[in-house]
Amino acid sequence: MTKIYIEDEISDYRINHKDIKNIENIKQCVLPQDYKEFLLKYNGGSPNFDAFEIKNYFPNGRSSFADIRYFFGICHEKKSIMRNYDIYNKINGSKNRIPIELLPVACDSLGNVICIGIKGIHYGKIYFWDHENEMMEDGKEPWWENITLIANSFIDLLNSLCKFELDDDDKSVLTYQDGTVRIVD
Repeated sequence: MTKIYIEDEISDYRINHKDIKNIENIKQCVLPQDYKEFLLKYNGGSPNFDAFEIKNYFPNGRSSFADIRYFFGICHEKKSIMRNYDIYNKINGSKNRIPIELLPVACDSLGNVICIGIKGIHYGKIYFWDHENEMMEDGKEPWWENITLIANSFIDLLNSLCKFELDDDDKSVLTYQDGTVRIVD
């Protein structure tokens, strides 16, 4: 597992294998192993390296950047503001909004959701769900037009996390966890 630092925890609660099995039963799936290990170790939270690139996001092929505000976990404290990041709340709130092949695992600062594939050809892959392009027609299945692949696995997502800032020329400066710096026009 990639070493990351969680700056702000959701809860003092430590997820166990029974909790993992409960999530799997609710979603009728087996969670990818790298994601299970992350939940067991961290129970969600806000990472110190929080930005990631969404390649080919725009029609002209340009990339966009987003952040991970919080990875979802389990928060048993009933009155905690962190209940907003409870994975059970996110599973319930995503019904009829996010395709059933996906499980919400994190959110960005703008209300978009990062999901992991839990079924079929999507299994283990990480997707960005753009809430502004959500289809909201009654009786219709959620669509994939607002969903973009961002990583082939949860570990790949963790490895891609960086710090994002703009330099004086409005170029994107990405600083990765291993100290590598990349400048993007």
